[in-house]
Amino acid sequence: MHKKLLIAAAVVAVALFATVAANAAVNAGNTGWRWGNPLPQGNDLKTLDMVGMRGYAGGDSGTLLRTDDAGATWSTVRTGLLDDVQLVRAIGPDSFVFAGACALRRSDDGGQTVLRLPWTQSDESCSPQIKSV
Repeated sequence: MHKKLLIAAAVVAVALFATVAANAAVNAGNTGWRWGNPLPQGNDLKTLDMVGMRGYAGGDSGTLLRTDDAGATWSTVRTGLLDDVQLVRAIGPDSFVFAGACALRRSDDGGQTVLRLPWTQSDESCSPQIKSV
């Protein structure tokens, strides 16, 4: 009986370790902080777009996440924004655009680099605000 209990405890420990390892911490937007719980992050998401298995989701405080496996796992894309990401549109697996109220960005390498699309002089104020990309 004691041996069966030890085996069961070892199986549970391995399962817990595998779950924790699969849920690696993700950066919180552009703040430099990392979420510990809830994983993968705790900001509200407002927008999502997919091309095949690759997808991008954006939300509060400049949060932008990328998935390569249809949402099973996610990683952070550094946006350079502190404002909410309100819209994201995938052009192809590696190319996408995203926007906040006045900020417009594009990446053509899956989020490794992000470029500002200067449709206004400033990301801080604009009239009207971005409604679609």
